[in-house]
Amino acid sequence: MSMHKKLLALFLTAAMLTPSLAFGAMLEANEEVLIESDEGISENVYAAGGNVSINAAIFGDLLTAGGNVLVADAVSDDLFAAGGSVTILADTEGDLRVAGGQVLIAGDVGGELIVAGGSVVISSDVNIGGDLIAAGGQVNIDGDVGGDVRVAGGVVSINGHVAGDVSAKIDERLALGENAVIDGRLDYGARKAEVLKMKESSVVTGETAFSQIEHVDYKGMKDFGAIGFAAFGLFKLVLFLVSALVLMGLFKERTTKLVKAATADPLKMLGLGFVCLIVTPVAIGALFATVVGSPLAFMLLLAYILTIIIASVMTGVVTGSWLVKLVKKSKQAKVSWKHTLAGFLFLALVLFVPKVAWLILCPLFLITFGSMVTMAHKTFWEKK
Repeated sequence: MSMHKKLLALFLTAAMLTPSLAFGAMLEANEEVLIESDEGISENVYAAGGNVSINAAIFGDLLTAGGNVLVADAVSDDLFAAGGSVTILADTEGDLRVAGGQVLIAGDVGGELIVAGGSVVISSDVNIGGDLIAAGGQVNIDGDVGGDVRVAGGVVSINGHVAGDVSAKIDERLALGENAVIDGRLDYGARKAEVLKMKESSVVTGETAFSQIEHVDYKGMKDFGAIGFAAFGLFKLVLFLVSALVLMGLFKERTTKLVKAATADPLKMLGLGFVCLIVTPVAIGALFATVVGSPLAFMLLLAYILTIIIASVMTGVVTGSWLVKLVKKSKQAKVSWKHTLAGFLFLALVLFVPKVAWLILCPLFLITFGSMVTMAHKTFWEKK
């Protein structure tokens, strides 16, 4: 098979099996990003910039980040948003994950909502179909929640209907408003029981229990939130396994070189991967700030995203080969479908231990990412 056909097969495989490279995916990156369409967009959308506005219905996933992010139309699948200010005005049929300085949720969420920010506001007309996990300096939950609520914050107010239990860790005040109805239990932890303030019309059907804590511990919130990401990650892991097996068949020699580079000096690759992962977006941002550098910045952004996605796919290959090498005490790591399957099974098990998952997954990814950067550098200089 010629190199051109291999590259085409690589792209088609990634398009079918990894949403981040979907053939129809829309990628927008600029200082000002505005996405509009009367008919809607029938593909995954990835948008990043200083100011991002989504004014079109997205029939797929939406991943967006920026200084100011506005989503003003519906998203049919999952929505991930991060920024200094994040405003979600329309409905999300899947799960919604948001992080920002100022966060406003004013659209319904069909699945689970995980949100963190300095200030978090969930409007009164919002209906969340699943659980709500929230953390912030000030959190206002005025909408209805179909599942449980777990919240941690300085000042938290609840003024809607919660169908499940409420677990809260409070630093200053927990207020239940006039329209607050909790069908399940209310468990809250704080320095003093008096932080709970209830209106006469507030309703808590289950038991109300207080536990004394010295300060709000956000660690538990992160662990709880990680469980939601684990389920999503497991689904992606299966897609990555299939992708990895296909890539191994297409690029046997390069896969072997990647594994050897990763396992020969993992600490070096870890450091290189970390530096490149952090420095590259800074360089891209600097180039986008100049008119002349914008085309180069866009090409670099595409290469950066592509490398991250392929590294994510190949992390299981590297992990499996490395584990087998350690167990058998071999001098060199070898590549095979059995080793790859073992690697992905190991990653799947790790995902079910949220407390340590990212402590293991992140270094493994960074080692693979650093090895890919090393290979790309060597290939470039060999051609030179």
